[in-house]
Amino acid sequence: MQGLLSDMTAWREKRALRPDNIVFDLFTSKDTTHLVADCADFKLRMEGRGGYQHLLKRGGNFWNQLQHQLKSRHLNQVRLRECLPGMKLYVKSGRNNLVYRILKHFGFEVGKMSIDMESSAIKGLNGFAEIDSLVVDSFQVDTVRLALSSENNAMVYHLQMRNGKDNPRYVFNAFVDGALIDKGAYVKTRVYDENNKLG
Repeated sequence: MQGLLSDMTAWREKRALRPDNIVFDLFTSKDTTHLVADCADFKLRMEGRGGYQHLLKRGGNFWNQLQHQLKSRHLNQVRLRECLPGMKLYVKSGRNNLVYRILKHFGFEVGKMSIDMESSAIKGLNGFAEIDSLVVDSFQVDTVRLALSSENNAMVYHLQMRNGKDNPRYVFNAFVDGALIDKGAYVKTRVYDENNKLG
């Protein structure tokens, strides 16, 4: 199914919000789900193995399993991986679109954003996300980068948060490297100050 949503109006506290046209291409069957959507500088591409109901069910199963394991304080990476839906997700966004305005309404001001992720019951969760300027409750982070990879029975992650010299509050470059493993998690942090000295 292909379509165009235009001439839309959303109301927020007596203020009219008129987003740009949304162009979409949607196809779903028993074994495939395909979605492409564009709205100004927001682009979404999603490919899934299975119909949309199957993907939603597997996503719900993953969330429930994760909550159960966190409560029991025992992480079973193999079991979590088995619950993952087979899916590829690509998102690219700027400041001129409906998604940006919705996030801003809830207190998250996100500049340029890109996400490229793939999940699989066999290969796990792999990909990266990057945000150029994130403001939450007046605190601004200039750059946020996250990389995820599933290796053996571990979920490995690398996170960088950086503020450049023009940041109005703090200048720093922080790295968080770690993994979720069966017996818990490990994490290593490094924080550099405005003079690039390790703190």
